[in-house]
Amino acid sequence: MTKKNSISATVLCLSIGLGATLYSLWRDENSSTAPPQNQPQASVRSNRSAESTQKVIPTIKQSPFPANADSTEKKPSYPPRPQSSLEVDVRHGEVTLRAENQSLKKVLATVAEQSGIQINAQLIADRELSMQLVRVPLDRALRTILEFEDSFMAFENQTQANAGLKAVWVLPSGTGGTWPPRTIACTREISVLAQQLTAEQASQRAEALDALIDLQGPDAAQTVVQSLRDHDDDVRYRALLKAHAVGLALPPETLTTLVQQDRSELVRMMAIESIANHPAIDEQNKVAFAQSAIRDVSPAVQTRAGEILSHLESAPLMHEQDQALYDEAEGQ
Repeated sequence: MTKKNSISATVLCLSIGLGATLYSLWRDENSSTAPPQNQPQASVRSNRSAESTQKVIPTIKQSPFPANADSTEKKPSYPPRPQSSLEVDVRHGEVTLRAENQSLKKVLATVAEQSGIQINAQLIADRELSMQLVRVPLDRALRTILEFEDSFMAFENQTQANAGLKAVWVLPSGTGGTWPPRTIACTREISVLAQQLTAEQASQRAEALDALIDLQGPDAAQTVVQSLRDHDDDVRYRALLKAHAVGLALPPETLTTLVQQDRSELVRMMAIESIANHPAIDEQNKVAFAQSAIRDVSPAVQTRAGEILSHLESAPLMHEQDQALYDEAEGQ
């Protein structure tokens, strides 16, 4: 074979091998990229999206940072508050009391409401009270309740063996149990209020009188009597109203003059009320005053006088019935 023919044969073999190689590569590529005939490419994309979503969800659930940190914070726990209860029964001058973790001022207010006496405790600080009393006389019960305070008690008639308690003034411990408290601040305040009683404005005079009665207690009787000569109707009425509210007994003759001569129907009505609750006026005279007030020119005074008269006349019978029920309950 010549050299020329040998070169031609070699070129031919290389061409055949190259062609076979290219043909094989072409077949492999077409067979790997061709999608299956029974599954469209859109479904493939949808499956991939679903797989991607499924991978994100567990990542969010396992996140150490909650979406709302405030909603997952633990609220501080507090110890349970002690239970509180209050039972008060005032009957025939005796007190039965069961108080657990109660406000002292609430206890005093309840005793005052049930007993009908005036308890003035505005000058003391409140404190918690837990106590039990069973049928203890009213004055002794109040001394027990006010163990850590000073108090001043006003009785109906100290010469009687069964003198009834009419009013109590309570003040901070250490003041000696006298009213008003013997302190420099209190003395200065009383002096300022006494000067205000001569103020030009009636409202200022009335406010000063209210404050003086609170501070002076039973010693304010003379101040009230002087204020009952004030030319302003409202000042006189407020003087009587405040005195009655704190259990301050005014001279009977002063109240009688007001019922008969004062031009204000409110003052006359309040004077009758004060007479009906006065510790130094007997029941017979109270009834006489109420009967005379029924003839007052004011319909309002007439109505109130009639109510007071009915109460005074029925009080003995009511007391007998109450005593009978009480004795019956005690005998069971």
